[in-house]
Amino acid sequence: ATIGNKKISKEELIRALNPQVRMQIMMGQKIKPEQYKLLAKNMTEELVKANILEELAAKAGYKVTPELENQVYSKFLANIKKQMPKGKTFDFEKVIKQQGLTVAQVKKQMAEGEAIQNWIKDKIAPTVKVTDAQAKDFYTKNRDTYFKTPETVTASHILFKPVTTKD
Repeated sequence: ATIGNKKISKEELIRALNPQVRMQIMMGQKIKPEQYKLLAKNMTEELVKANILEELAAKAGYKVTPELENQVYSKFLANIKKQMPKGKTFDFEKVIKQQGLTVAQVKKQMAEGEAIQNWIKDKIAPTVKVTDAQAKDFYTKNRDTYFKTPETVTASHILFKPVTTKD
């Protein structure tokens, strides 16, 4: 794919697909050629979108820097640590390596996402104005597409063993 004067190479696409493919294989799934083609098509579209957004954010001054990479990565690791049960640890670097990535690649990806999110939050979101009427109209027109909740059933029960007493 080509975005402006930047190209997404086959190697870049394969690098982006590797974590997904490895995860599916680790979970015992076999990927058929047609599934791989669909994954590749979807990943190409995501890479194109990400490149466009990253370029727009960078032009607005939201660039990826080594400082941002370290900041986002450290914050992420701190959040993981908070979520772990007391006394348990999680080797995120091991997971990264199992997916065929490096810490540097993950830091860069996280920082790219953060730069884009900051740009959207600071520059795009404040300019978007949606009236109640517009929101209601969108909901009405798209109810079945976006807002339909599938039917669910919830069941619960309590098991107990009756205690017999001798009178």
